[in-house]
Amino acid sequence: MKNRADVQFCVAGFRYDRVTPTLAVLAFATCLGCEGGSRAAGADTTSTGRSASSTTSISPDSLTRATAADLEQILFSQDAPADFPQEYWTLGRRIYDDRHYAPLWTGPEATSDKRRVRMGLLCRADDEGIALSPPLAAAPRRVPVSTRRVDSLARRDLQLTFALVRYLSVVAHGGVAPAAVHAPWNVAPPAGPSDSAIAAMVESADTVAIAQLIPASPQYALLSNALGRLLDIESRGGWGVVTDSTVLRPGSRGAAVERLRTRLVLSRDMDAADSAGKDYSPAVVRGVRSFQRRVGIHADGRVGPATRAALNVSARDRARIVAANLERYRWIPRSPVGQTVVLDVATGRATVMRHGVVVLRTNLGVSSSCTLPLPPVLADTISRVTNSNAVLRIRLAGGDSVVIRAADKGRNVARACLVADDYAALRDALVPRAGAYAPATELYMVLPTAYVSGDSALMYRPDASGADARLGAVLNMPEANQSAMCDRLQTSP
Repeated sequence: MKNRADVQFCVAGFRYDRVTPTLAVLAFATCLGCEGGSRAAGADTTSTGRSASSTTSISPDSLTRATAADLEQILFSQDAPADFPQEYWTLGRRIYDDRHYAPLWTGPEATSDKRRVRMGLLCRADDEGIALSPPLAAAPRRVPVSTRRVDSLARRDLQLTFALVRYLSVVAHGGVAPAAVHAPWNVAPPAGPSDSAIAAMVESADTVAIAQLIPASPQYALLSNALGRLLDIESRGGWGVVTDSTVLRPGSRGAAVERLRTRLVLSRDMDAADSAGKDYSPAVVRGVRSFQRRVGIHADGRVGPATRAALNVSARDRARIVAANLERYRWIPRSPVGQTVVLDVATGRATVMRHGVVVLRTNLGVSSSCTLPLPPVLADTISRVTNSNAVLRIRLAGGDSVVIRAADKGRNVARACLVADDYAALRDALVPRAGAYAPATELYMVLPTAYVSGDSALMYRPDASGADARLGAVLNMPEANQSAMCDRLQTSP
């Protein structure tokens, strides 16, 4: 059985700045495809449908036909049953009608590669901060397929299909509208794939088509792995609380230091080999400094009130911050129309696209002298771009401005928070020559409040605007134990 550590090794083993989105999906499917009994779906042994269905052992072919008949009867209703999402009901009926109500997860599909790909995506959903609807549920015990109730098999088939439809829909354009959380978003809301496209992906499990839905930023895969670790910690009871009210520093000793060591190991700020002990050793100092740097606190190696408060933010609350940033990446268009600029600050990349084709990609950074309260995400139409003394001033239609300076320009440039390596190429792409046609350009900027650094550390940026709290309040987060539930599902259909 593959555990989450195995999955992280498979996914994190690639350099995401060089891997294609297709390979990323194939890695998800390979690592999470439920082979060997890891994350496959079992069937309920409790009847939730028509009581007339028999539990007598019958042949696989007869069972498949009976399940198809039950699927048709359930889907014939104009309204979804209470335990199914109404928003996807019409699409679900279309998916099954196109295949003459043959089940997608049992019968001939039970051992297919397509089923393994589908289940791999479902089992990855919680790590991407996507709560499935209806949620996956483990079978209470192993029951041979041939003796399960037909109506139970039909409903399980529908549950898995609707969960997959939700996953594909949310990963394509997000589950929360930017306007609903008052994000500075002055362009059209993110557009997802058509119903026919989603139906085709559910049916074919085409990894190439699915890859095009996944956010292109390498940060998406890295943050997904980080969220998975946080949810695992939460499912095991969290990382505890540092309760001592005194300042902990070199020379401190006792149970509070012992708890601090455990806390730092769980957040990967200290090696597991240093977890034991009650003294505030040099290893503890290094661990505290590592944590302070990650959360934006002055790294003095001591645990005062500010550091203690940051340490005591629960794993669940940290997970919610990471999930909010994954959602923001889902808002960024994959194949935009017209000219588009994407400033992905965490990845350190500025990309210019025309009709979805990349025409420029250059390194991008944040100036150390920047003091402006930049939002975690920004989307608007560029109204004007001026170039003066190696500084680009991008005026947006909504009134905001983005200022980018050349890397070799002095730091003290007013309001220049972003730094571009290939400034000249970026200038030429955005500033039209005299008399030249200036295409309408949309700008998307992502400055995450949680991101993974080049040395694989999970970093946090203070959120003075309250954007994380607003998004976290409406974001439908998966349960902390969803991964364990997925692991307990039976290998058999």
